[in-house]
Amino acid sequence: MSTGEGLTLDEGIRTLLMLMPRLVGRAKRMPIPEPLRSLDLAPRHLSLLAYLLFDGPLSVNELAGRLEAAAEHGDA
Repeated sequence: MSTGEGLTLDEGIRTLLMLMPRLVGRAKRMPIPEPLRSLDLAPRHLSLLAYLLFDGPLSVNELAGRLEAAAEHGDA
């Protein structure tokens, strides 16, 4: 199967799979932004903030689902 231009679907998936470890490794080495350093946030907190920033308001259950965690409380 072809994606229309360039790589086939299999080639595109293979390329992404080969690139992902490098991207994750680089992201782990990036420093936490200065305004957030004093807040003592864990990586999961930064992920949560990114979801809210890019996707807007979400319920606790929606956030838990995106973070692959069980929601302990009702919707926000």
